[in-house]
Amino acid sequence: MPRTLAGALAALLALTGVVSCGEPTTPDADPAGSVRALVNEAGRHWHVEFTPLASPADAVRRADLIVTGTLVDVTEGITVERPDGADGDVWATFEVRVERVLSGEAPAQAVIHVAVGKDVAVTADRLAALNPQAKAVMVLADRSGWEPDADVRVTRPAGIPATAPLFMAYTDGMWLQGPKDDRMYAIQTEPADLPPPWSAPTTVEQFAERITAAGS
Repeated sequence: MPRTLAGALAALLALTGVVSCGEPTTPDADPAGSVRALVNEAGRHWHVEFTPLASPADAVRRADLIVTGTLVDVTEGITVERPDGADGDVWATFEVRVERVLSGEAPAQAVIHVAVGKDVAVTADRLAALNPQAKAVMVLADRSGWEPDADVRVTRPAGIPATAPLFMAYTDGMWLQGPKDDRMYAIQTEPADLPPPWSAPTTVEQFAERITAAGS
């Protein structure tokens, strides 16, 4: 059933629609291998339209924080409760151990929390089982106090402290790469879709290098 994400989030991440149906069938991943199964499962049955990050400089300008690190876990996400009882958007939390800060102020926590939309049929535990401890580069916005509307309630899961920042990633600003991957993967987009000013990065390290050069 088609759903439209709330305006405040749509403006931030340029997501305009989500379609969800059916059961996931992706086979389990090799824990020491590729992240491809995880991103396929996370994006299953989603249709996303977004405005790309135009360049590395555009990413630096728009982001509150850009980091590299390791995706150490996937856990339950925020819940969104609407007054009419309609289903809210469904989320997981990507827990990322920060290794380098490429832009923005270094977070106080060694592990940051990133809210990631997902299909209702795909559990956080399922995504966690598919995680090969992937390397990550993330272009993030701080959405700690996000409330899409005054009468919509957003509740953090117990695993995210009330004082910890809660981030969301730009659609083409969250890239993952497993130990056996020779390229990076994202949910809903491909490296070839990045605009020409990005100079065609294909790995997490290359994407990070473009960001570093833009910020210097």
